Amino acid sequence: MIRFTTFIFAILLFASAGLAQVGSGTLKGKVSDFDTGEPLPFASVVLFLNGNQVAGTNTNFDGEYTIKPISPGIYEVLLSFVGYQPKKITGVRINANKIHFVNAEISAGVMVQEAEVVEYAVPLIDKDGGASGGTVSREDIDKLPGRSATSIATTVAGASTAGTGGGISIRGARSSSTWIYIDGIKVRGSSALPKSAIEEVQVVTGGVPANIGDATGGVINISLRSSSRNWFGGGEVITSGLPIGETAIGLDKFGYNLAEGVASGPILFRKDENGEKTDPLLGLFLAGNITYQKDPRPTFGGVYRIKDDVRDSLIANPLRQNISASGVINGALYNADFLSGDDFTKVDTRMNVGTTSANIVAKFDINTNETTTLTFGGTASGGRSNNFSYSGSLMNWDNNALSTSYDWRAYAKFSQRFVNEQGENASNLSNVFYQIMVDYSQSYYNSQDANHRDDFFKYGHVGTFNVYNRNSYDYNPITGRFVHNGWEDTLVTFVASQFNPELSAINNQYFSLFEQTPYDQREDGPYESLLEVQNGNALLNGQSPSSTYGLYSYIGTQSGSYYTSNNTQFRVSAAGSADIGDHAIQMGFEYEQRKDAFFSLAPTGLWTLGRLLTNSHIKELNFNDSTITNIGTEYYVTYGRLIGENQFMFDRNLRRALELNPFGNDLINIDGIDPDFFTLDMFGADDLLNQGSNLV
Repeated sequence: MIRFTTFIFAILLFASAGLAQVGSGTLKGKVSDFDTGEPLPFASVVLFLNGNQVAGTNTNFDGEYTIKPISPGIYEVLLSFVGYQPKKITGVRINANKIHFVNAEISAGVMVQEAEVVEYAVPLIDKDGGASGGTVSREDIDKLPGRSATSIATTVAGASTAGTGGGISIRGARSSSTWIYIDGIKVRGSSALPKSAIEEVQVVTGGVPANIGDATGGVINISLRSSSRNWFGGGEVITSGLPIGETAIGLDKFGYNLAEGVASGPILFRKDENGEKTDPLLGLFLAGNITYQKDPRPTFGGVYRIKDDVRDSLIANPLRQNISASGVINGALYNADFLSGDDFTKVDTRMNVGTTSANIVAKFDINTNETTTLTFGGTASGGRSNNFSYSGSLMNWDNNALSTSYDWRAYAKFSQRFVNEQGENASNLSNVFYQIMVDYSQSYYNSQDANHRDDFFKYGHVGTFNVYNRNSYDYNPITGRFVHNGWEDTLVTFVASQFNPELSAINNQYFSLFEQTPYDQREDGPYESLLEVQNGNALLNGQSPSSTYGLYSYIGTQSGSYYTSNNTQFRVSAAGSADIGDHAIQMGFEYEQRKDAFFSLAPTGLWTLGRLLTNSHIKELNFNDSTITNIGTEYYVTYGRLIGENQFMFDRNLRRALELNPFGNDLINIDGIDPDFFTLDMFGADDLLNQGSNLV
């Protein structure tokens, strides 16, 4: 029973996992005599890619041959037989997951050293129907205006980017159901590549083959170019306009600029007994590009922005007194709310939305011997951009969030083919090969404020507030004493922060906008407490100014969010195949391990949350701790602060950092502490989750 169960498990393993190696093709055909049409047994068939011999075999008794696996590319097929003129067929295109048929007739009795060279003619009918979809080869890719593999894939019927937000939908499926492979690596993150590195793009829209797997949408298989026997290189530069300040000089104002280069050739050669170089042992293919766009998504008619002199005026004088019709001063108003159309100008491009991206591909081919190959390769891409915000486009473009990302993947692939037996007693088993591949991928993304980055407590910091307070009392006519009933703020002073000067300017003017009057508990003064400062339209730490017209963010307003993600993938895959007669048996397996991690935070909310969590356990009076004092003829009953049980982790850790009793009743003003003093780990997990109104 144990043996039977193990056998069934092995069958299920191979049947369900025969999908690991993606991107290999097969070449089949027949070699016959030109005059008689008789098949030529044991004729030699050799395959060359970029001048390098990559595979070979001999025909069987019926003159038939099969060569596999073959990486996608344009090959030369050399056919030879004793007593016959060799023939070389050029331009044979091998596509991934397809069987290609090349039959040839060679002439007898012609003793010529050089081979007859003929160009391969693409057949009108594809004998291997296979999966539905299409393949775009390098010759066609060079003619297409699009430069990305995504844009190339959408030229195949059934693939579209419409309504996907940048992904590819195949036959209406969600873009997340589309699998993308690059040289057999399942892609996580960006699939950006230099155009010059792409050999072909195959799109499978239906009838997904078993060696790909159970993709529910479709599959895009991208094959990269291999190294060549002789060195070659090239480059190109594309520009639509050189960015100069707020505009660009050239064909348009949007400043698209790209530089791309490619190089390939042998690094090491094998040598014969005389020390002469023979065949390449190690070959290199290298391609890369870098792109800068001043405005990657330009608008049709331009955009409006505030004029520079008006902007400078608002920073210098952001507020005015709010005087009612009866002459009563009720705080302050933003001068930005009184702007008119003359204060704005129209520009061709959006402000501060430039993007920079770079991609590189490297591939090392090691021709260990005639039947084995070893390949090391990798791709990497990275980008940096400022995120467009419509609400910030009018006057706050300087604070567009900064996004950075990078994706890289590397792999090692080993393949071995076994030589077919020849002769009448040859085994019926032929074309046996296997491939083993190990790859690792990482995808990283980060979005943050361009100035503060991960200094979370500098987000929204406008300055240092010193709060003065005193005890408040009620007169008790029964006892004839003044009884302590709580505490009240009497004065707030302000020192501007260096981290957010545009926001600090609001408070600077607010604290000089009104006349300083002595404290009167019967009237609310503009500087009496943090609450009055806030009600007067000044800012507390962590707060943003009101939107202009309720639509556009004010100068200096930050995005208020921080996000980072880091996803990795490790895969080990193997596949093997063997022909029994004219039938192929394939099997394989795949082990895939993924780790996904992300972290998000609303850093401007840390100040507000910290303010709520600090001193929350000492807001009540301790009636068991009283002191009676005599001032003149009056008696005052004063109580201490009651230490409650609702102390938060942040408050306790803050007291420790300030070298205070962590469970004490000292009153702390967090708005008077330097932002560099705080750390995120002062908050407990429950503090940040904040009963569902979480900041993380």
